Amino acid sequence: MKKSLFTIFLLFLSNTILAETYIMTKHEFKSKDSDYNSTVNQIRLGYTTKISDYTFYGEVGGGEKLPNGKSLGTGTSLTSYEFGIKKKIGKNFKFKIKWEGKDYDDSYLDHKFELKTYFTFW
Repeated sequence: MKKSLFTIFLLFLSNTILAETYIMTKHEFKSKDSDYNSTVNQIRLGYTTKISDYTFYGEVGGGEKLPNGKSLGTGTSLTSYEFGIKKKIGKNFKFKIKWEGKDYDDSYLDHKFELKTYFTFW
C-alpha cells in the first residue's frame, strides 16, 4: 500500500514539475448596439500541464462587474472559472475546447461552452 501511494505521489509530482502556473487578467467591455453597458474585470490564477499531445488548463479567480457610471469597487463581485483542453493534429490543424463561467455573488452563474478549430493553409 505504501509503495502504491508513493508511486501516485511521484506521478503527481512529475506532472507538477512539468506544469506551468500563471496569473492572467481579462477585461470585457460590454455594449448593446452602440451603447456601452458595463465592464467585467477579472484576475485568475491558472495552471497548465501537457499530457501526451494534449494540453490541459484551468483558471480560477475573481472579479467585478461594473455597470456604466459605477466606479471601481462598487460593482457586483464574481468568481470566475475556465477549464479547457488544446490539441494540435498534424501540421495544419488544431482545436481548443473550453468551459468558462462567472458566478455573480448576488444572482446567477453565467457560463458558456466553446469549441474553436484552426486550420492553416501553409
